[in-house]
Amino acid sequence: MKHYSAQEWRKFISGELSPFERELYERHLYGCDCCLQVYMECVEHAADELPLLSNEDEFAEKVMSGVVPAKGRVWHNPLFQYAVAACITFLLLASGVFHDIAACTAEMNVVASSLQHESLSAKLMEKTVSVLDAISDRR
Repeated sequence: MKHYSAQEWRKFISGELSPFERELYERHLYGCDCCLQVYMECVEHAADELPLLSNEDEFAEKVMSGVVPAKGRVWHNPLFQYAVAACITFLLLASGVFHDIAACTAEMNVVASSLQHESLSAKLMEKTVSVLDAISDRR
């Protein structure tokens, strides 16, 4: 990764770079902590040369008035999402999918109850008790 020198960052700060170069430098700052440190040092040294804001609140208000809220997509609207969920639910109800699922789970419960096996922990306990009994019988 190429690192930019302090002189190059001073050109960036003073606005002497082309828009393409500025974009490259800005992207580089997002991924390079070393250059970010050099950039911040250059900004500190150039603080006396940089213009000051006469009224910070007025500037902030001007910037915020220029910000246009992004129009959201229709599918990001919660009302639209609820309507889609209701339609899908209705289709599943009408097609009988929920009825089939309920029938399958009932069958699975019947099969599971008929195949009652002893749990693994119960088997382990029985084995442990038999081993302990065998040890106590030897004494």
